[in-house]
Amino acid sequence: MKRIFTLCLSLATLGAIAQNTQKTAAAFGAGNLVVFRAGDGSAALSNVGTAAFLDEYTVTGTLVQSIALPTTASGSNKRLICSGTATSEGMIQRSTDGAYLLVTGYDAALATASITSSASASVNRTVARVNSAGVVDASTSLTDFSDGSNPRSIISTNGTDMWGVGGAGGVRYFTYGSTTSTQISTTSTNIRAIDIFGGQLYISTGSGSLRVASVGTGLPTVAGQTITQLPSFPTTGSPYQFWLADLSAAVPGPDVLYVADDASGTGIQKYSLVAGSWVANGSVAVTGNGARGITGSVAGSVATLYIANGTNIFSLVDATGYNVTIAATSPTSIATAATNTAFRGLDFAPGSVVPLSMQSFTASLVGGKASLAWSSINEINVSGFAIEKSKDGKSFTQLDFVAAKNASTNSYSYTDAVAATGTTYYRLKITDKDGSFKYSAVVALNAKQSISLDVFPNPVSSTAILSHTKANNGATIKVLSIEGKKLMQYSVQAGATQSSIDVSRLVKGNYLVVFENAGTMNATKFIKQ
Repeated sequence: MKRIFTLCLSLATLGAIAQNTQKTAAAFGAGNLVVFRAGDGSAALSNVGTAAFLDEYTVTGTLVQSIALPTTASGSNKRLICSGTATSEGMIQRSTDGAYLLVTGYDAALATASITSSASASVNRTVARVNSAGVVDASTSLTDFSDGSNPRSIISTNGTDMWGVGGAGGVRYFTYGSTTSTQISTTSTNIRAIDIFGGQLYISTGSGSLRVASVGTGLPTVAGQTITQLPSFPTTGSPYQFWLADLSAAVPGPDVLYVADDASGTGIQKYSLVAGSWVANGSVAVTGNGARGITGSVAGSVATLYIANGTNIFSLVDATGYNVTIAATSPTSIATAATNTAFRGLDFAPGSVVPLSMQSFTASLVGGKASLAWSSINEINVSGFAIEKSKDGKSFTQLDFVAAKNASTNSYSYTDAVAATGTTYYRLKITDKDGSFKYSAVVALNAKQSISLDVFPNPVSSTAILSHTKANNGATIKVLSIEGKKLMQYSVQAGATQSSIDVSRLVKGNYLVVFENAGTMNATKFIKQ
């Protein structure tokens, strides 16, 4: 009898282990969708604290897995629950480097009453980042975010630098692991969604005269920023998430805007950037509650949109391209929320993205003009290269734009039609089709003599090795901030073709290194990690 009892106990234990194993999050599938879901289906949704989930679907609507966001604290992880009826919560976003999903909610117990009006000092607002393995890191908890209203949307470039918005407190900047944030703008305090495209921060709101707007310039982190309505964008409507795409090779960067709007009969609005203004290109109605969540992908000039509206996930293909009215085609429902649950925002699953890698970028004198050449690998959904020019190495203007080939290996060349004089600096602004971008190293061309300069490794943590043209007497190496402020200077031994510099004291970030030799100069950028 004792053996039988032991066997039964072992089977029960094995069953429990198997059940727990099934609940463990698996790695996300590449190209799948992830939607924020409020409610576990056990009871009707209400305005009390409610369990939240991240549901992974294929783009054809097959449920892959559901990841429960924490309802109890564990180690450094805080709780992250939502209001069951606050439709503007759960506007999840993927970081611009593709590595994380960002989501926010309340560090509170389930069934907490009046949760949306709670004070953030007592009910902290949790911010979680979820990696490609499905691991939820909910260790960031803010005491001053969306005080007295609901937290809604978080965006990040890299999982460390973060910007958040909610029903109060305006746009706020903070870093992973922080307990407080910086309010960077007071123009509008009631904001629904936030995102980054082309290195610029944008928000949406249904408050006041703003609807979709830019925040300051670039990615601001300090107070005093102005929120500016997009040129010619209407000042009415009820926008939630929005998505920018690059559908025209002739217009560098994001040029088409799709907006999810839950105003009656609206659904998805389309706009195109024409001569600096956003021109309306029609709308598509979405059955039910209009639209609140949106993301998409681009293939050539065709945009495929994915939309959430509380009850459904829809897909919609817009093949009309840039500055053409969207076809009046009803979106296709690919998934339906279960009874007593609701879909909110959605985005693509995070993944380990292999970024474009610049193999080389050079400038040389040919016939008195600058001849630029560069090569790259891993071009995936790259829009192209904006060629930028400067006379001081600090203020750059765009010279031209070269469309990307998006092959596995690529080579490009370009000639600056203006004859070279003195020292001229060039760099490439590499723009993806989703509007995100990064810069190449800066190369310098002297009209008298072109000299070489390379940095290895790059990024660098302590010692950088510089390969350069053979040094003459008096040659120097300078390290500058990205704004051009001199931070370090070294003398170079005559005859040397390689030098090492100690950068261990520099804080993490981007810097310029300049090699001056016999009246010529070259500069390139490096990253201190």
